[in-house]
Amino acid sequence: MNYFLTYTVYVLILSVLMGISSWKLFKKLGYNPIFAFIPFYNYFIILKETKHPKWWAILSYLPIVGPIMMSVFHLYLVKKFGKTLFKDQFLTVILPFIYMATINYGKDVELEDENDLFLTDEEKKAKKKDSFLGSVTFAVVFATIIHVFVTQPFGIPTGSMERTLLVGDFLFVNKWSYGYRLPMRPLAIPFLQGNHYGYR
Repeated sequence: MNYFLTYTVYVLILSVLMGISSWKLFKKLGYNPIFAFIPFYNYFIILKETKHPKWWAILSYLPIVGPIMMSVFHLYLVKKFGKTLFKDQFLTVILPFIYMATINYGKDVELEDENDLFLTDEEKKAKKKDSFLGSVTFAVVFATIIHVFVTQPFGIPTGSMERTLLVGDFLFVNKWSYGYRLPMRPLAIPFLQGNHYGYR
């Protein structure tokens, strides 16, 4: 029950942030601005408008993959408004709701004219696949950099700090103060640095 409540609050906070930072963009897409605040449906609309599988919206709030997929969907949205430079992609991943808000409240933002009329079905599929793979790779790389060098979510694994922190408590560690942790394995799975297995 406690987990369900925490998850609900988490989803609501992210949905409010998403709505505040993108409601004008949704309006320019031809939708009611309120839809930008509705969990799952806001990402459903983005996927629909960018012609990607709409069921991907389910992935937006799942553990581990959720932050990655959210970043991917945010990239899709800003690209829809012509923000395709490396700087735009970088800021969208690192400061998602802040950077999207600057686009959202900007006076000169307009929908990009997508000229796919002369592409074959195969070329459209290839373009969509490249867009997805590129966005996922970009999001994973920069999110991993943030987790390793800047801040990392961490769950308390034992009761050794029970007077101040309980087992299962969730917090963010400032990597600037405590330093990054190297995996004992050659390969590490992004976003799993917060467990106590295989790290020193």
